[in-house]
Amino acid sequence: MMAGDTLYALIQWEDRFLSVIKLDKIVKPIKNVTEYAEGEIVSAKYGQKVFEAVICEVHCDKKYLDAQAKLPPKYNFHQVKRGATNIEEGDHSHSVAKKSKIADEGLTYGNKSSETQSPQSQSSSSDERPIESDTTFDSGNFGHKDRTNEDGQGTFLTDHFHKREKTLERRVAYLEREVKELKKKMNEAESRNKETREIEENSSKDDYVLNSVKHLPVQIEREQFDCIKRMCLTLFTEDDLVKCSRTGKKTVKSNDVIKPALDTHKLMILEKAVMTKIPSMSASALNKKIDNIIKIVRRKVKV
Repeated sequence: MMAGDTLYALIQWEDRFLSVIKLDKIVKPIKNVTEYAEGEIVSAKYGQKVFEAVICEVHCDKKYLDAQAKLPPKYNFHQVKRGATNIEEGDHSHSVAKKSKIADEGLTYGNKSSETQSPQSQSSSSDERPIESDTTFDSGNFGHKDRTNEDGQGTFLTDHFHKREKTLERRVAYLEREVKELKKKMNEAESRNKETREIEENSSKDDYVLNSVKHLPVQIEREQFDCIKRMCLTLFTEDDLVKCSRTGKKTVKSNDVIKPALDTHKLMILEKAVMTKIPSMSASALNKKIDNIIKIVRRKVKV
């Protein structure tokens, strides 16, 4: 491995899921990345939370570890965890066995000593000693057994539900990220569809406006005015022309009443159609004609 290579670890989480992480994501125990060993129990970050896991394999090639993740792992988290616990329990069992051995040796020594006593002493000793020994041994074991069953069962259930809760939290976090990504993609797709629809609608409107005046001549100015008026009334209703102005700005004759502007998008369609039908028409001349058309419609409505 080169000095600058990044080390990755294939780990099995406490819920048996496998994943590949960088070794610097391990938060406990913290040490040099080259010191982590396979089969070691560690705590690492998954999302914003920390979970326990066992290191199955360490390698500098992430693709290799991704391929290994599809195979049965070298180490099982729960087996490794139980192995560590069994070592501690083995020490305790050894201590108990040693104490039992000492007690047995004491009993054996007592029995040998009783052989030299009188028959009456032997009978009294044999009547008392086994009963006392059996009672003490059985009650001690019985009490220890009950405590093991009660505490062990409670601990097992607590650990089980705790691990189940962590697994569900990780799955919920994963699903939330997936939902967020799907919403983002849906919004992008909807935006693209909206743009496509607008382009199609604009094209159809352009064609519709031009088709409405394709039979009209535009050789003289009067014919051009009538053509523009027809286009204008195709895009706007008379109510639009009465209640709105071309620019939406205050004018000398507005009497402090500022009317809203006409739909800018429709004005652009009108301008494009006019320039297609009458290429010699300037923008300023078109604006004047639109203003005159608005005045004519307003006078007509007032009458």
